Amino acid sequence: MRISIVTHTQFDSDRDDPTPERPLTMSGRDLPANANLLPHHHPWGQFTYAMQGVMRVTVNNSSWIVPPQRARYLA
Repeated sequence: MRISIVTHTQFDSDRDDPTPERPLTMSGRDLPANANLLPHHHPWGQFTYAMQGVMRVTVNNSSWIVPPQRARYLA
């Protein structure tokens, strides 16, 4: 099975970064079943949600399975 590498969504400007006045931002996308996001990090937490299918989320040496209609918060 070929795995498709997906680059992380890059925000266009600082106005998209969370701030104390607006502590939440949102970004969504559809990923193919064989997608693999390259490692990345944020200075804020990230909420990962699977509408359909199953997602494996790996951070450092830990992995979680995120089933459909479930989420994982990454601090």
